[in-house]
Amino acid sequence: MRFGRQVSPTQSRSIPSCARLRYPWRVRDRTGPVPNLRSALRFGVPVLLALGSANLAPTQPMRPRHRMILLDSPALAPVGSELVVEVGDGRPFDEAVLSWNADTPEGSSLDFYASARAQGRRTKEYRMGLWTPDDRRQSFKGEKDDDGDVDTDTLRLRHAGDRLRIRVRFGGSTPPVLRRLSVCLTDTQSPAIEREPNRAAWGTVLEVPRRSQMSYPGGNVLCSPTSVSMVLAHWASVLGRPDLDRDVPLVQQGVYDKVWMGTGNWPFNTAFAGSLPGMVGAIARFDDVRTLEEWILAGLPVVTSIAYNPLRGRPPGSNDGHLVVLVGFTAEGDPVFNDPGRSTEVRQVYKREHFLKAWEESNHTVYLIHPRGKVLPEDALGQWSSPATGR
Repeated sequence: MRFGRQVSPTQSRSIPSCARLRYPWRVRDRTGPVPNLRSALRFGVPVLLALGSANLAPTQPMRPRHRMILLDSPALAPVGSELVVEVGDGRPFDEAVLSWNADTPEGSSLDFYASARAQGRRTKEYRMGLWTPDDRRQSFKGEKDDDGDVDTDTLRLRHAGDRLRIRVRFGGSTPPVLRRLSVCLTDTQSPAIEREPNRAAWGTVLEVPRRSQMSYPGGNVLCSPTSVSMVLAHWASVLGRPDLDRDVPLVQQGVYDKVWMGTGNWPFNTAFAGSLPGMVGAIARFDDVRTLEEWILAGLPVVTSIAYNPLRGRPPGSNDGHLVVLVGFTAEGDPVFNDPGRSTEVRQVYKREHFLKAWEESNHTVYLIHPRGKVLPEDALGQWSSPATGR
């Protein structure tokens, strides 16, 4: 399995714990790491040598490792039965995750494909997922080639791309309406950003309803729908809308991936939440904990994808993916969670340094679920862009 996603009942995947280690002492050119100074000079890469203990101020502003592009109606109207959009600003990325919100009448479907421009040419189209309102929904196996692969819902490229083309096929006698398409692009080789904490959030805890996945049949693999259920119950209470309070079995039924044979497909979970009237859901990746603190200050709980053992101060293990709902921070800055993996005490405080290690295993993946039109925190790092809204 991939870290940050609970293993399905019948599958087990493993990724070496070094899969996301970074080597900051290596010089990088645009195509990959250059292992030493001689090679760097041969490639014509400018090299900055730090001598002695001199402190050099950064010459460029921080660039986020993760970028999110939001496309909204009417930019998502199909031509015939297809929609084709292309995103990217020339900066490199080697991972991409799509998520969407749609109205899908009975019998309709949305089929998502993606191809990248990498090394000056276009990759093949990778099939990213089939979304339906019934049990036809699925991810796809067998997408791997020399340029990349799709791990359930994440496109991973062997060489960095700079543009992503997305094609969506609309199916059904009554076609669906695609209301929002979110694209998360990640450059896993980019240096990490860690800003100073926003201590104004310390001591803030949102009262999100607590639910344990262990209270339901087959609950050991239901962390994702249980987390979604808790966030929806929170908004049901805040907005006075009991129709949003969906119990875990209803979410489970609405997100099940028949190929992965489980409920941990990230965009299926946010698509379910975003299909409810007045709600939006998206997969995103945040660069640092400060962004999470600002979402908590804005009254927005966040589902975080983590490796469970590191969260508890243990070495990473196989089948270790888990999802928890961040609901706040202690006065000392430790994160407070609704942890669906707990049978009784769902509300848990984990050490900040342990959370950082656990969250890194998913490349800082989060589910963002909130009412449409909700005022969101300021985008200080410039992670978000939208051709329609300018954000």
